[in-house]
Amino acid sequence: MAKYFPGIFVAALLSFNTTFAQTDDDDDSRSGNKQMPSSIYMNEIGQVPTARKYKVLAVAPMQFTENGVGLSVSYEHSIDKHGIVTYVLPAIATLNSTTSSFSNKRHQDPMFYFMPGLKFYPTSCYGKIKYALGPSLVIGAGQQRVDDYYYNNDQLYDKFLFGIMVNNSVNFTPTPHIYLGVEFGLGFTYLNRLNGVNDGITGLTQGGLKIGYRF
Repeated sequence: MAKYFPGIFVAALLSFNTTFAQTDDDDDSRSGNKQMPSSIYMNEIGQVPTARKYKVLAVAPMQFTENGVGLSVSYEHSIDKHGIVTYVLPAIATLNSTTSSFSNKRHQDPMFYFMPGLKFYPTSCYGKIKYALGPSLVIGAGQQRVDDYYYNNDQLYDKFLFGIMVNNSVNFTPTPHIYLGVEFGLGFTYLNRLNGVNDGITGLTQGGLKIGYRF
């Protein structure tokens, strides 16, 4: 009997290990903890997005507003998991380079804008080419030089404006991390104060070519 004991022990050990492994598989199956394929966690262009948020940091070296030309920096972040709605936070600086009729000197008339808004993607923001439409608030502050024909000189006034704008954009994502965008918006002011005096409703516009990093 003793000479058969090692063989019996090995057979019992193998049987125990097989039963234990099968029990673990049954428990995982009942609990729903099935191993998912690694591709389900990928977040590449053209694939089903994961829970990871859509985030883009972009600059526009070619930017314009109704005041002139300049540049901008913007940050965009998705709100819902499907990428239908995002919020965007652009900051814009422009210069309006003109020459005074009286002093014959060139001045710049700088304006700085902050335009927080929303972007709606009809088919989500995930993909190589996507269109978006959305509103934004417009807050602008700067200076404007005005020719004063009464005193025969030009005056530099502080300027502040507040309004609303609707933006259209086409977004290109040729790789998972490179972002290119074209944007154009039109709107109008609620406040248009020049030297503390409301100068009435005026039109607003902005547009630019963006390049950025998606992460």
